[in-house]
Amino acid sequence: MEEQNIDTYTSPMNLVCYHKQELERQLKQIQIDLNEKVNHMSGYNLKVEQLLQDYITENLHEFQKEIEHEIKLITYDYQIEAIKQEFHRQNPTEYQ
Repeated sequence: MEEQNIDTYTSPMNLVCYHKQELERQLKQIQIDLNEKVNHMSGYNLKVEQLLQDYITENLHEFQKEIEHEIKLITYDYQIEAIKQEFHRQNPTEYQ
């Protein structure tokens, strides 16, 4: 995931929206890459596509683990941002 300066976000909701947009961008790129590869494959047909879909469905557990990992990272970033905002709301001195 391409990192930006997360400190620039003003609310935890903006942070969540950023991560959602980033995941949507990645999905679109993956779809584009898949279409390009499929168009260059000889012998690709609906039967091959069905076999691929069956394989993916059978191995969905691994994909689910990756998704859960991404959710945990987003939750972690959200919690850090919420803590930072609470800290700044309390007007800390430069020594804190």
